[in-house]
Amino acid sequence: MEDAERLAAEFERVHGGDAEGEAWHGPALRPILAGMDAAAAVARPVPGAHGAAEVVEHIAAWRDFATALLEGRREHPPEDGWRRIERLGAGEWDAIRARCDESVRRLAAAVRAADPARLEKCRDSLRFVLHHDLYHSGQVGLLGRAR
Repeated sequence: MEDAERLAAEFERVHGGDAEGEAWHGPALRPILAGMDAAAAVARPVPGAHGAAEVVEHIAAWRDFATALLEGRREHPPEDGWRRIERLGAGEWDAIRARCDESVRRLAAAVRAADPARLEKCRDSLRFVLHHDLYHSGQVGLLGRAR
């Protein structure tokens, strides 16, 4: 499996970006979220689509799943990590963003702490979650712009 430090750093960069808030694929998730208020986070500019806050909760749920796998637990997110959010105050939005930040910190720490055999066993799931982060980060960025 690829080096644990490199994989952990990929998760961190997709989430936080570099000093300018950029990741290799474009804007990182944290800077996108920092520019979004609670009203934008619950807006549904695309009919039938999830709002940004729901997507952010979903991202964090799957990161938590990957962290649990690395710790030897298989805890599939309830409802695949989707929670309907109709209203959101500023404090609630801050809490969702903080949970998202914490989920990547925990996952990166778990990747760094895992023994090589465990990393290899979880390789496909970890790559899935990294790709999942990329996909949904772009979705959040588009939802923010579509409003």
